Amino acid sequence: MLSIKACGNDVFLRGNETYDRIYSPHFSQGYYEPDVACHWTVSVPQGQRLKMTFDRVNLFGSGQCTGDFLKIDGINYCTPPSKYILSKADTVNIIFYSSPGNGKKPGGFHLIAEVEARTIRKSLFPDNSPRNISLKTNIPGLFVVTWIPPEDKDQSTYQYRIKYRVYPEIDQQVVTLPSHRTFWPIRTQSHYGRRYEVELMTETNEKDGISKSFLIRTACGGNITVEGPGKITNPPSFGSYERDVICRWNFSGKDGKHLLFVITKLNLEPSSGCQNDFVAVGSAGRFCEQDQNGTTINSRENQMTVLFSSNIEDERTGFELQYDIL
Repeated sequence: MLSIKACGNDVFLRGNETYDRIYSPHFSQGYYEPDVACHWTVSVPQGQRLKMTFDRVNLFGSGQCTGDFLKIDGINYCTPPSKYILSKADTVNIIFYSSPGNGKKPGGFHLIAEVEARTIRKSLFPDNSPRNISLKTNIPGLFVVTWIPPEDKDQSTYQYRIKYRVYPEIDQQVVTLPSHRTFWPIRTQSHYGRRYEVELMTETNEKDGISKSFLIRTACGGNITVEGPGKITNPPSFGSYERDVICRWNFSGKDGKHLLFVITKLNLEPSSGCQNDFVAVGSAGRFCEQDQNGTTINSRENQMTVLFSSNIEDERTGFELQYDIL
C-alpha cells in the first residue's frame, strides 16, 4: 500500500540548495528489495518550484510502470524522462513503490532535487513581517534569533510566532512572543552540530505576515589551545551520536609547539573512503574503520583542524581523540 511509509522524510529547500539523498534503499549496492514503500515530501519557499533531475532510474515494470515505480506529481516513472521535472507547486510528494516478490532486484533510482526560482511580485509580501532576521549560532547548545519589528508600526496589535525543529525531524516547538520582543534564545539541548529549521512570522488581528524560514546548523566544537593532554569526543546522545552532525575543532599548540593526536576509540559507520561518517584529522585524512583505532598522528604542525561528520543513516557509539603537544 502506498500509504505505508517505510522510508523517506520531509525536506525543505531554500535559496540555491540542492538535496541529493532521494534514492531507493541499498541504491549504492546496486539493488533494491521487494515490497517497499517510501515517501518524501519536498518543499520550497512560497512562489518557487522544485527542479528534479534523475541521476539514475532502473526499475522493474511494464511500459506503463505499473510494477515498481517512482510517482511524482501523480505520474509514474520506471525509466528516466527525457529531461528534468519541474514541480507544479511549492510542495511535492515523491513516492517509491516496489511490488512484492522474492529476492533482491537489480537497479534502483537516485533523484536530485533543487530549488528552481519563479518570478515573484514584490507586492505579494505584506509590510507587517519582521525584518533583518539574524540567527547567531556561535555558542554550543544555544542559538539566538534576532529581528527588527515590521515597518507597519500602526497596524493592529500583533505578536510574533516562532516555530523550530531539529531538521528533518517532525516534532516542532512553537513559541508566541509579545510585540516588544526583538530576540529569542533557543536551547538545543544535546543536539550539537545539528541542523535546525526556524520559522518566524507576525500574527495580527487583521492579517498575518509572510512566514520566513531559515535552515541553520548549531555550533559544535571550538578553538582549543593545547598546553597539555586532553581529549575530544562526538556529542553524546543516549549512547550513540546523532545523524547529520558536523563538529569542527581548531587546535593550536602553545608557544608554537607541534601537535600530537591518538585515536583511542573509533566506532563509526564504515564506508569506502570514509564517505559516510568520519573523523578527519588535518592532512592525515579521514578515519572511520575500527582497525584504525589506536592510530597515532604526529602532525609536526602547530595548527590543525579536526572535523567530525555523520550522515543521515546509520549511527554508532562514536570516537575519542586524545591530544597533546610535543
